[in-house]
Amino acid sequence: MFDRFARYLVEHGVSLTTFGNDHVDSFLAPGGGFAEDTTTRIRYAKLIDRLCRHLVDLGIRSDNPGFDLLRRLQWPDEPEPVFLREDADARLQLSIQPGVTDDVRQVRNKAVVAFLLGTGVTATEFLRVATADVRLVSSQPYVTVIAHGPRPMRTVQIEPFALPTLETWLQVRSAINTDSPLLFPNKSGKPYTVAMVGNIVRDALLAIHVQAEEMSPRLLRNTDCRRRLLADCPPDEVSYRLGLVSSRTVERMIATLKARPHDS
Repeated sequence: MFDRFARYLVEHGVSLTTFGNDHVDSFLAPGGGFAEDTTTRIRYAKLIDRLCRHLVDLGIRSDNPGFDLLRRLQWPDEPEPVFLREDADARLQLSIQPGVTDDVRQVRNKAVVAFLLGTGVTATEFLRVATADVRLVSSQPYVTVIAHGPRPMRTVQIEPFALPTLETWLQVRSAINTDSPLLFPNKSGKPYTVAMVGNIVRDALLAIHVQAEEMSPRLLRNTDCRRRLLADCPPDEVSYRLGLVSSRTVERMIATLKARPHDS
């Protein structure tokens, strides 16, 4: 599929970093090889949207060309985003509270999940967080998320349920012999891998008997987003909290609030 779009860009003298709204409009226009409402057209629309969001996240682009057009297509066959419903969210919050018999590894793993679930940051942002970025001794504890790509620096309030676990981790971490500024450094003082963080999240979910299509930091990020919306936080504030460059994620999560029957 991507080959066809790539050829289109080459034929029109633009690249992945320079194509704009008009190119997306023209490529997806009915009569340009696509019928009005074919599944193929929708699949290409998804491909371009996801590509652009990935390039924005990497800092290669600052915008998502054609977002308005893709939004109008309504994504009829797109699955519901992954998230924990309220009771599963509550169970996970309870499971990551510090225990008197926890060893260093357990304290660390609980803190990793608590941080992701209590801030909604992306896995990439999580890997960059330094100890100095976190302020727990405050009337409203927060983390400063550094700027990257098109996302400016932002301040994210840490949910109260995550504080005891993070406080415990900071006490443990202070005793670890490392010069790394990172909040969660590996034995070499470098960031964890995304795979390692994913495994920690997966283990925490399995421990509370949760099975989901995607058991990853994204599920925790979506859960944080939905929890804020359930608490009547304005959508634009939720978008700011998550560092989003478009409203699509929040709109999709709002749609899940219309039907809240069963648990994940």
